Amino acid sequence: MLFMKYFSFVCVVSLSLLSFCFSADVYSTGEVGLKMQPSIVEEKVEPGQVLPMVLHVTNIGKQEESYYAVTRDISSLAEDGQPVFAKTGEKTGYETSSWIEITKDPVLIQGGEIKDVPFTITVPQNASPGGHFGSIFFIAEADHLKEIGSGIGYQVGTIVNLRVAGDILEDAQIREFRANEKIYEKSDVKFLTRVENLGNTALRTRGPIEITNMFGKKVGSVVMNEEGAAVLPKSDRSYAVVWKDEGFSIGKYDAVMSLNYGDEVKKTISSSVSFWILPQKIILLVLAVVFGLAAALYISVKLYIRKKMRELKK
Repeated sequence: MLFMKYFSFVCVVSLSLLSFCFSADVYSTGEVGLKMQPSIVEEKVEPGQVLPMVLHVTNIGKQEESYYAVTRDISSLAEDGQPVFAKTGEKTGYETSSWIEITKDPVLIQGGEIKDVPFTITVPQNASPGGHFGSIFFIAEADHLKEIGSGIGYQVGTIVNLRVAGDILEDAQIREFRANEKIYEKSDVKFLTRVENLGNTALRTRGPIEITNMFGKKVGSVVMNEEGAAVLPKSDRSYAVVWKDEGFSIGKYDAVMSLNYGDEVKKTISSSVSFWILPQKIILLVLAVVFGLAAALYISVKLYIRKKMRELKK
């Protein structure tokens, strides 16, 4: 694809309700590139509300380029947090692309120039409450839209994350919480969880995992999803975090995870898991010492008995 040699697109979910961050320098050569600000439009809106806005589009290359604005809906998030964009005409249940009015004419930008591109978001009166997610892209040629498909694509864009007022449902459940192993050589434990969003708006579930030893003493803690990566409505998402402790660890351990979420009402969901830390080298050393002591005791007893037997024969 011709467009692929010009642009690369990178996005991750970050701290905000559904923040997708685009790379600041989006280009594969030193001659061509594009940057858009803001990288995300995030608003709480009312049905019927009209939001006039402006995108600041920068041609960070050296030559004049023409770009076309294209709006897309987000259908889901991939496991790594990157958005998957809906195909043309695909219904996601939380569309926004049809709400966005932006020029369909080519936007000509000189090398190094910043162009202000106005657009308007009009929330329908009958918009369903909860999250609605989409994006505004700028691409080099309008007919490249059909080549984008439902994947991540090779464009530069701004994410649109709207939360429509009304009957907001914030509900989540932990589908899985586990350590990636049952037994560890040392305290280098990877915790894995999968959270399902049962509501109608994006959720950020984050919270502590507290680790206690076999005596009930707290020995450490980590935060699951510390960056606040979001999970979309009616979908689930995996998170992971690693606990390390430089001190001596041995025996059975319990970990309790408490995830907090909710903008309307603060809620908590919890789960627990157990695992063992059995340092092989230390265990082998202890066994060797025990075996050595047992062998020494056996030999000593045997020699003592022989000595007594000789004394009795005299």
